Amino acid sequence: RSRVVLDGAESAFIRTVSWLDTQKALFRVRDAKAEFRLYREHKDELGMTHVRLTQMVRAVPVVSGEMCVHYDAEGRVTSTDSTYEPELEGVDTTPSISASEAETAARNHVAADHKDIEATDFSSSNTELVIERIDGEARLVYRTDVGASVEPILFRYSVDAKTGRVLTRFTNLQTAALSARG
Repeated sequence: RSRVVLDGAESAFIRTVSWLDTQKALFRVRDAKAEFRLYREHKDELGMTHVRLTQMVRAVPVVSGEMCVHYDAEGRVTSTDSTYEPELEGVDTTPSISASEAETAARNHVAADHKDIEATDFSSSNTELVIERIDGEARLVYRTDVGASVEPILFRYSVDAKTGRVLTRFTNLQTAALSARG
């Protein structure tokens, strides 16, 4: 049987990163306390604890970089789920452009495809500096959502935080069934 890791003396996050540091070779983690921040801790109806961590590189989150450690009711590790990306410490996390400049680049990009909509009808939201793997390369990017107030348009953009170039775009419009009377 595995040894008890959660014993109530420390937070589940502290215990989890300490445990991950004992498993460095397995997970290819260098310094768990520096590489992860707590996303969510949850105790389910069976008494199992689930600690979900977000991967960070010098305080910048990694898109899809997660580690989830599951504990049984006695506090023993039962399993892990991971999309951790090792060896990202070489990624430069200092942007050369501002978030505002990235938002402008994304709005201009979508406006070029929708010339029938006034540029002032586009807005950006949820802008965040992140590390994202694009075409096999870990890149520092701003992710931002661009929508229009007059038409159902919503795109998620990744804009290179060094050059301001649009790297990716996908539609993020959700659909809903509506009924109306009138």
